Amino acid sequence: MPWELLGWSAMIWFISYAVICKGVGVTGKLIYVTMALPMVLMVIVTVRGVTLENAWSGIKNYVGVFRTDKLFDGGMWSSAIGQIFFSTGTGVGVYTAYASYTSAHQNAVQDALIISSSNSIFEVFVAFGTFGAMGALGLFAQNSESLAKDLDELSSFGVGFFTYPDALSKLPLPNLWAAVFFFVLVMLGLSSMFALLEGAVTTLVDSTFLKTRFRPPRWLTVLFVCITGYLISIAYTTPGGFHRLNSLDIFLNEVAVVFASWIQILLATTLYRWRDLANVIGYKSFYLSLIAYIGSLVIGSLVGSMCRKQDGAVWIGFGTGIGILVTFTIASMIAAVKHLGGPNVNTDNTCWEKEQKKDLCAMLKGGRKERIVKAWWLITSYSGRQLTNDLNIFVGDGSNWSIPGIWAPTLRYIASPILFVTFTFGLNKLYDKGIEAHAEPTPKNMAIIYAAVVTGLILLIAASGWISKRWINGLLPPPPTSKDVDSSEKATFTPLWEDAKAKLAESAVRNMDQWDKVVKEGKV
Repeated sequence: MPWELLGWSAMIWFISYAVICKGVGVTGKLIYVTMALPMVLMVIVTVRGVTLENAWSGIKNYVGVFRTDKLFDGGMWSSAIGQIFFSTGTGVGVYTAYASYTSAHQNAVQDALIISSSNSIFEVFVAFGTFGAMGALGLFAQNSESLAKDLDELSSFGVGFFTYPDALSKLPLPNLWAAVFFFVLVMLGLSSMFALLEGAVTTLVDSTFLKTRFRPPRWLTVLFVCITGYLISIAYTTPGGFHRLNSLDIFLNEVAVVFASWIQILLATTLYRWRDLANVIGYKSFYLSLIAYIGSLVIGSLVGSMCRKQDGAVWIGFGTGIGILVTFTIASMIAAVKHLGGPNVNTDNTCWEKEQKKDLCAMLKGGRKERIVKAWWLITSYSGRQLTNDLNIFVGDGSNWSIPGIWAPTLRYIASPILFVTFTFGLNKLYDKGIEAHAEPTPKNMAIIYAAVVTGLILLIAASGWISKRWINGLLPPPPTSKDVDSSEKATFTPLWEDAKAKLAESAVRNMDQWDKVVKEGKV
């Protein structure tokens, strides 16, 4: 075992512990160093990369060569989405953890636009240096088959630990450039660790399980997480650790994170306030609409995957999905119209605000055409539209940017299908590489099998949580009370939530009886 790597790993985990245990106040200040300094140094390294000899051959392949065949490569799409999700921290709980420390009226829409745009712009810029370094190494001077093989095997770890260091070694003062570059890698790695660890620590610290039973201090929880992480990282300091880490990085980003993001979109645009919707259109219609939406994605992607080695596999899967979507949507519409026009509509048990039940009853008494239009709107856009309205009460407050109305339809009908199909591409890639690795048990292939097994276990845990939610209830935070509010904020505690109550009453659907109960009990 390389003890030097083990020592460096221990140092990184110790630094992470020392920062995280102090809370987000320290992390927020330190992030200016761990992010700003690497950005400056990366600009310097990028400029040097594009000025290397023969760098233009790589840059030309970056901006001047368009490989249309790659647009039909599912593995390329899964790699691209996995990389951008990792770099922005999407789908792994980082933003949820940090949001718990911000104001309820944070300008979140503006923040999201700034984060995503600045990340993409900087990555596009830095890529010039990466391709310049590849050109300087002569990677694009090879024949097409050799080049394709090298590019397919090139990963983020390969660029960071092989391509760039090899290019920098050819520069004057190579040791200086190497020290600068690896210092950048350490800073970027620490900033990523701070964010990911904060997500895990915040979940544990705020969980009902720890708060109601043990109530350990934050430093002890952080110590437990860091020691656990360090013990796991030992497997990646061994001689085959690079291949394990590289394979796990690929499959976690391209499969697990994409799947988690799709689940979040599904919850936000399909299952948010689902009881409200089911009570209005009927449970039969609601379940048929779920089969139409989820079934079309799952079965269509499955059929396409099974036929992926045949010509026209994409259209076979697409046709299957559209057929299921249209058939069950029509069935759901028929059931909803019948329910809306029948005597069994239960308006008392819905989460409709009392004054607005009169409008609901008036709608139910409309003609058949009105019921069809209303049923269509409820089935296709109710959850996402209502979530948009509810969130805008807080994040769209005052001069803040509001979430646009196109946000929910874009998530439901564009982002969600793309993510699920991409998730299927990642699964296909995982399966194919696993089969190839099983046939030839080299150290690299065994690392692929290891990554496939770990990714499969993570997906299994996620699916089990989806099927049986009770076992993860302990990770949910208990409702805070006025006792949990800092003394300096008690003067604004009651007015804040009285104002929130008044604003939520304006939302189209709200269980005011339950909200009154929450406020009377002193819960936020």
